[in-house]
Amino acid sequence: MPRPSLKAQRQDAILDAVGHCIVQYGVGGTTLEKLAETAGMSRSLLRHNIGNRDAILAAFLDRFFSESEREVEAMLAMLPEHNAMPVLLDMLFDGEGNQTTLVALSLTAAAASDEPIRRRLSQWNQAFADTLTELLQSAYPKQTRQAVEPVAAGVMGIYFNAESLTALHGMQALRRASKQAAHQLIQTLES
Repeated sequence: MPRPSLKAQRQDAILDAVGHCIVQYGVGGTTLEKLAETAGMSRSLLRHNIGNRDAILAAFLDRFFSESEREVEAMLAMLPEHNAMPVLLDMLFDGEGNQTTLVALSLTAAAASDEPIRRRLSQWNQAFADTLTELLQSAYPKQTRQAVEPVAAGVMGIYFNAESLTALHGMQALRRASKQAAHQLIQTLES
């Protein structure tokens, strides 16, 4: 009886290693050597299971954007029908940081010189902004979209800024203040 294939498990391990390396070294510093070390595999196993560095990064991006879409869908499914904004702010700001956001911040740095990353990350960010806008529009139906969009952009900016400080550790007071700032910005829609 032949041995079961380990290819799917190895691919997952490689793509997990890509996420860790991107956060730690950036996209440019995510080399095959660092990936092999992080995944606990040889470079030849990386190439055998996915391909060269470009193929590995492309596979990672596909998985990253698919998983982040599922995370947002799960988050939206947990929001109550009424008074969703405080629950959303709890989800965004309470905790120690999110690996997805840390990867996104590293990808943002790489986007300046990488058109495929820039294009996909732009779409990802726009989808997040649209989701926030729709949630706010639903919570404040008397407000125009033109009034809601800047608030959604502000909440998104505050969130990403708070997440960018995660690696500094001990920034809980700033996270709490950021959450309060987002709450106060949302309250401007009550008038």
